[in-house]
Amino acid sequence: MTLGCYVMQDSKQQQAIAISIIFGSFLIALALYFANTTDIRGAIENQGAIAEISGDPRRADESIRNVYGEKDAETTIVEFSDFECPFCSRLHPTLKKIVDESEGEVNWEYRHLPLAIHRNAQPAAVASECVAKLVGREEFWRYVDLLYLNQNNLAPEVLKEHALSFGVEDSLYDGCIIDPAMAAIVEGDVGVAQRLGGSGTPFSVILFPDGSTRTVSGALPYQQWYQVINSTQ
Repeated sequence: MTLGCYVMQDSKQQQAIAISIIFGSFLIALALYFANTTDIRGAIENQGAIAEISGDPRRADESIRNVYGEKDAETTIVEFSDFECPFCSRLHPTLKKIVDESEGEVNWEYRHLPLAIHRNAQPAAVASECVAKLVGREEFWRYVDLLYLNQNNLAPEVLKEHALSFGVEDSLYDGCIIDPAMAAIVEGDVGVAQRLGGSGTPFSVILFPDGSTRTVSGALPYQQWYQVINSTQ
């Protein structure tokens, strides 16, 4: 069992990766088996480790940030995600729960990292940004929820149908979806994710109140995310 979606490698690399995945899955399985009787810190030793990153992982333009939770929360989770990645779908409700239970102390910024192996991921990312632009951030998050619930069918006509159901006007959607500026937003997210070391999805960066940052790769369970978020307290 893997925790994320990754770009395909050549055959030798795939074999090496497969061996690593099997071994890693064995370790994770052991950690989860003993979770009720032992500290789960070992299971997240490399997930949520302190990371020296270059620059701010949040979007520089405040007007296009897709933030769930209190805008001025002390801790921010920046997630780089792919709408066709099943592990991103698995992580989505976990991060919602983390934010909802934080009493305003944690928020979550959604950014894009569509992988080449998922043909509809990039168009879905652009469509979501069009929803945000045309009808607002609240509808953006509802749209994202809907895409993850139906991620096996993200054909262009389906993406449009979902957008129209949230009040987007037909003609405005058609113009927005081909606007180079919208594709540039997604491309900008990809560039930042790669610069920060994101090679698969979901890939997240946590910004803590003390200025420290931690990276998390993969769809860790809620209990482990909770421990990482509270690791500096």
